[in-house]
Amino acid sequence: MKRTSHRGFTMIELVLTMTLLGIIAAVGSVTMMPALNSWILGSVRTSTTNTATYAMDRLLSEIGGLKDKKSVVAASATSFQFVDAGNNNITFNLANGNLMRNNNILARGVSGLTFTYWDVNQATVANPTVSPADTNIWRIGVQLTSQVSNQTIRMESEIHPRNLART
Repeated sequence: MKRTSHRGFTMIELVLTMTLLGIIAAVGSVTMMPALNSWILGSVRTSTTNTATYAMDRLLSEIGGLKDKKSVVAASATSFQFVDAGNNNITFNLANGNLMRNNNILARGVSGLTFTYWDVNQATVANPTVSPADTNIWRIGVQLTSQVSNQTIRMESEIHPRNLART
């Protein structure tokens, strides 16, 4: 008589194995969630910071290139318009959550943009003198708030445009 040996797993062994694997996967995913959430939060924050930094650097660089004292066309708390050394008319303002340079989006997710102006005596200028007269602006402060998801980045800086000579 020939004996055959059947090798394999019983149904009970397979069900127990699948149940144990399911439990191990559930425990593993629960322990991995804080690390994953931390990575996502850091990624969003880095992206928001990079966007805000680029926007602030570009804005300050261009304001620094103001042509002369007669080049400030409009200056308010939320908008700044001027002519640069290359005779380009440039306007920075906030529109629909975007920082705008003329009609182009410089940065998305911007929730606040504020300009502050000081005269040569370091006094705040509420209503700056603009073109065609010589401006009374000596130094310009910029506050930029960028928000993406639940991440908010606030940046502040000041600049003295190099072509505004002391009088």
